[in-house]
Amino acid sequence: MIKFGVIFLLLIGIDQLSKFYIENTMFIGESRPLIEGIFHITYVRNTGISFGLLADRTGIILIIQLFIIILLFYLKSQVFSNNFYINLFFVFVFAGATGNILDRLIYGYVIDFFDFQIWPVFNFADIYIVLGVLGLILFIFKFEEL
Repeated sequence: MIKFGVIFLLLIGIDQLSKFYIENTMFIGESRPLIEGIFHITYVRNTGISFGLLADRTGIILIIQLFIIILLFYLKSQVFSNNFYINLFFVFVFAGATGNILDRLIYGYVIDFFDFQIWPVFNFADIYIVLGVLGLILFIFKFEEL
């Protein structure tokens, strides 16, 4: 269990340090191309959730996110508590959710900065959530086949 705690803290650290760096070295809307026209670092303040839903409704968003985390934690502890990979994937989901919740609590918005120009701007926490959910889905489907 300690190894999952270390992974969780490491993921949160990377997420929060990257956002702190962006917040303190860039202006809102500033975009720095790493691969011109393909991949930029762009400072965006996201006050909503995916696709701009619930913009400027931080309180409601926090309540929804906390409810989802509690539900996921319950499911993890009741159904999947002994599998290393399931626990690892849940750590990624929890770290991502926690990173974005911390942003909302600290700043009142989520700091996004990875910009592929054809997709909404996102951050490390978003990557963690996607990797964790994909890992859970793939793992569960793989074991249903056995």
